[in-house]
Amino acid sequence: MSATEKSLVDQAERIVALDDQPVLRNLLITQAYHDLSDAMTRLVGRDSIIWVTMASWSSKTVGRFIRNDEVPELFKRALQHSAVLQRGAERLSSELRGVHPSLGMDPLERLLSLGDRVIGAVSAYLTLGNKIVFAELGTIFAKFIRAFEGETDPDDRKLRSFLDQLTEGPPEPDLIRGDPFGRQFDRPEGSSITGTLTGSQRGGQSLLRDSMHNYYRAMFTRDRKAKAELILLANAQGGLHEQTRLQPYIAGSLNAASSDLLYNENRDSLVQITADRALIGPLRTVLDRLLKPLSADFDRVFREFATAEMMKLKLPDGELRLGSDVPAVPGRSLYPPALQRLGNVELRSVLRQYGALDEEKARKGLLEQATATAQGLLSDLGLGSRRASGSGAGDWTDPAQRMRYIFELFRARGQDGNLFQQPFSAAQRRILHDGEIPRGALY
Repeated sequence: MSATEKSLVDQAERIVALDDQPVLRNLLITQAYHDLSDAMTRLVGRDSIIWVTMASWSSKTVGRFIRNDEVPELFKRALQHSAVLQRGAERLSSELRGVHPSLGMDPLERLLSLGDRVIGAVSAYLTLGNKIVFAELGTIFAKFIRAFEGETDPDDRKLRSFLDQLTEGPPEPDLIRGDPFGRQFDRPEGSSITGTLTGSQRGGQSLLRDSMHNYYRAMFTRDRKAKAELILLANAQGGLHEQTRLQPYIAGSLNAASSDLLYNENRDSLVQITADRALIGPLRTVLDRLLKPLSADFDRVFREFATAEMMKLKLPDGELRLGSDVPAVPGRSLYPPALQRLGNVELRSVLRQYGALDEEKARKGLLEQATATAQGLLSDLGLGSRRASGSGAGDWTDPAQRMRYIFELFRARGQDGNLFQQPFSAAQRRILHDGEIPRGALY
C-alpha cells in the first residue's frame, strides 16, 4: 500500500475539521474527490467513472457559492435591473412618506441589503452540505481503498468486516438546526441556536453498503460490460444515499428567498424604527398592501437567478444546465456502448423506479418519441446532439426529478475519460498542499 493510500483516511478527517476555513475546505474536498477517484480506478479499472469522479466536479461547481466572491454582486445586479422591483419599491416609498415624512426611505436599498443575506444563506446551506457528504462518503471511499488496495482475489470475510462498519436501514434526509439568517430560536429544552447551521444524520447506510459491495464485485469482474453495469449500479446507489441526505440543504438553498421571510424581515425592521406609536397602524396597512407583493417579486427574481446560476454543473467540456435534458458527450452517442443495453436486473430496477430506463421513456407521447428519434439521427450524422429525453429537472428540489437527472448523467457520462482530468492546475495544487487558497480562476 502506497503512502498516498495510507494517508487518504487521515487526509479526509483533516479536511472535514476545517470549519474555520470553509473556502479552503471546499477546494481541498474537490481535490480529494479527484484523488479518491484516481485511487478507486486503480482498483476497479479506468474504463468507468466512479461516484467520486463526478463528485469532484460537483464540489468545484458548488465552490462558487461557498467562496461568495462573485455571486452576491451578480444577484445584486439582477435585483437592480428588475423593472418590476423598481416600480414596486418606488410606490412603497411614496406611500410610506404619505404616512409620515420620517418614513421616507428606499425599500430597494433594504432589499439589496437583504439580497446579500439571502446569498449568504445559500452559501451556508451549500457549505454544510458539501462538508457532510464528504465527511461520510469521502471517508468511506478512503477506507475502502485502504482495505482492498492490492487485492487480487475476493475475500468474503474481509468484505463482511468492511461492510459491517456501515449501519443497516434506509437513509433519511438530515435534520438541520440553526438559522442561516442569524435569527435566534429557542429549542424545547431552553437552549438557543443562532446563525450557524448544523446537520444531523438520520437513518441508515444500507444503500452505501450495497454500493460498496458492488464496487467490490466490480474489482473481480472480468467482463467489461458486466463491470460497467456494476459500477453504474454502485454509483446510482451511492448517489441516492447522498441525495436523500442532502434534501434539506438543497431545498434550503433554493428556497432561501421565501416571500414570507422577506416580508417579515422588512416589516419588523420598519415597525421597530417607528418612534410614533400612532403611526404603527397606518404603517402596517401600507406594508400589508404593498410590501407583500414586493417581497413576492423579490422571491421571483431570486428563483430566476437561482435557475440561471445554481442549476448548472461545470464539466471539462462545458456547463450542463440541470433543467435541460442530459446531453451526450460531444461527438458520441448518448450512452457508451457498454451501457447501451442494460442487462443487470438490479440496475434496471433502480433506474426504472425513477423513470430513467429506456422502456419507461418509450411510453411517452408520439411527438416526443419522434423528436428524440430525429435528434438521434442528426447526432449519428454529426449534425446535432443527442439528449436523454425528459431528463431535465424543472424543480431541483423534487428528489424524483433530481435522481432521474443524476442517473441519466452517470449513464451518459459513465465512460467519459475527460472527467478524470485534474480539477486544478499543478501550480494551484501545490498551493493547496501548503494549506493556502490559490489565486486565479477556481471555477
